[in-house]
Amino acid sequence: MNWHKLVEAGTKFDKIGQEELPALSAYDRLMKELDRTKLPETAEVMKIYTFMNRWFSRVALLKFEPFCRQYQLIWGMLSKLSEFSLEKTSLDLIVKVGDENLRLSRIVHYCFDVLSEVIGSTPTSKALHVSAPSMLVMWDRPIREEIAHGGSGYDYSFVFLPKMKKEIDEVVASYALENHCNDEAATNQIRNRRGKNYTLAKMVDEYNWVTITRHEQL
Repeated sequence: MNWHKLVEAGTKFDKIGQEELPALSAYDRLMKELDRTKLPETAEVMKIYTFMNRWFSRVALLKFEPFCRQYQLIWGMLSKLSEFSLEKTSLDLIVKVGDENLRLSRIVHYCFDVLSEVIGSTPTSKALHVSAPSMLVMWDRPIREEIAHGGSGYDYSFVFLPKMKKEIDEVVASYALENHCNDEAATNQIRNRRGKNYTLAKMVDEYNWVTITRHEQL
């Protein structure tokens, strides 16, 4: 994908939100209000759970306690994912978690399955993204059906996420080539063009949502 398309999708995303879907502002509110230094305390996990309901993912309040327990169970792994960005990180990277050395893709796979058994596939992708916003990408049913052709942790980690990384890598490369800069400068400048301090993982989700879920032309 060319970087122009990614930035254009963000502009279209904002326009739809302003004109039709004010609920799209829930993401910005959460990212401002979430105290990451206090995760996985229950109050902060509740902010994530509330966001999922506001962001087109209906999850019953009675499932919060089991979700919170599962979230806290995987926090040791999930917190590691928050240290990485998709554009700079190989999914084959070996990460030390406690006494174990684990492949990054396996960590994502495990975290996804642990949460999705409680709340389902779409809400899980949202919980994972806001927990590791530079590394993990949200999806919904139309997006996962078109890109991953399935909704399991395996589909997310080994099919969907590698495809998202490829898209982001192409975006960064296209910007670097056109503007004669290195990848790090390209990443920063693309994010600046979005104007909201969003990660590339968030921006590629906007592209997917605009073009696949909404069937908008760019």
